[in-house]
Amino acid sequence: MSVWSTYVEYRISMAFMLLFLLLYIPWRYGKRKTISIMVCCFFLTAILDVFELRETSGHDMKLKITIAEIIIIQLSAFWISEYRDFRTLFTGITSSVYILFGNIFCAAIYMVTENNLWALAGQVLIHGALMGVLNWKIRPYYMMDMKQKGWFWKGLWLIPSLYYGIIYFLVVWPQNIRTSPENLGAVVLVLLQIVLSYGIILRMFAQKRMDYELRCSNKFLENYAERIRHEADIIQAKEGETAMLRHDMRHYARLLEVYLANGETEKIYELTDQVNQRLDATVSKRYCENISVNGVLGFCEDLARKKQVRFLAEVEIPKQVDVNEIELAAVISNLLENGIAAAAQVQKKEERYVKVCSHCVRKQIIIEVSNSFAGEREISAKTGLPISRNGEGHGYGMMSVQAFARKNNAVFDYSVEKNVFQVRILAKQAN
Repeated sequence: MSVWSTYVEYRISMAFMLLFLLLYIPWRYGKRKTISIMVCCFFLTAILDVFELRETSGHDMKLKITIAEIIIIQLSAFWISEYRDFRTLFTGITSSVYILFGNIFCAAIYMVTENNLWALAGQVLIHGALMGVLNWKIRPYYMMDMKQKGWFWKGLWLIPSLYYGIIYFLVVWPQNIRTSPENLGAVVLVLLQIVLSYGIILRMFAQKRMDYELRCSNKFLENYAERIRHEADIIQAKEGETAMLRHDMRHYARLLEVYLANGETEKIYELTDQVNQRLDATVSKRYCENISVNGVLGFCEDLARKKQVRFLAEVEIPKQVDVNEIELAAVISNLLENGIAAAAQVQKKEERYVKVCSHCVRKQIIIEVSNSFAGEREISAKTGLPISRNGEGHGYGMMSVQAFARKNNAVFDYSVEKNVFQVRILAKQAN
């Protein structure tokens, strides 16, 4: 290929590599700043490519320039990444392995046709097709895997590094594959091995993801069971109070007879007030018709009382809903517990509160959870969600709402105004 065509080939590869990084790395900054960093990376490497393609550049100089470009690309990846650890290192080196397929296909086409345009078109086609398949099949799951820390990330980066090194020595240095086509067979075998290795890695990620989801499900069931036990304890306590009241009613009846016989009207009023108070105490508080939601609301009210936070509830959720009612109860519980924790940090006790409201409108359930808080709420530039110290990136309450909304095609948003944080959810109601 001509020098100009080779330069275009390098630029196409770099563009797809940086696009891969933008798609597969969670951003630390906003869209404008992140893209600006990658554009700067693109132009810096473009300058280095010019030096590499100079006729006077020897093999050693080309190797040094390649190493410099790798450093620039990896530093750019770490700069934009929300996770500055081995997860980003693995993703950055994987981006280099990703472009190997299109580049080698480009070289193979040129060796067969000796046509620069056909070779470049083939390169773009392979890069684009592979990117489309990865985005369709892999990216959603990989972005979830990136959220999980683990020891397994520490050694994974060596796998793409070794593959990239082998391909580099077979294709680029010390001799170009166009001048040593006998290496093409070995290169194809290495590419197949790369596909198999990444298949194993993705299977490992899937197993890790299943284990994580199982742990989350177990934790969720434990929390839900705790709230149901709390509700059962309350019901049992009310039943005990009712049994005691039934036992004492005969004594109250005798007292009434005595008071009536003696004409002690005031004592009769006092006795009836006392009986009414005990009757009220035997009634379990009912927030709504839905048993699951009712149970978590009772638990959260007790939690708020212990934290000296006012608990306000105006809840209208029917017994049957189209969404999974246990998941709905978990979402409300998470938001209320996070709200109680935030409100408890408010210095003035009279300003501490958490409130949950729900209304049914046209077969839709509107749920609003609001609470007071102290200080400032930091918003993630990437997700647009509030950042919490509980968990990576943002709080578990908002994560549960986001997952619930995606699964059930529900709608949610939030607002922060004058030290009041509010979340709104719109979900379907059963017909």
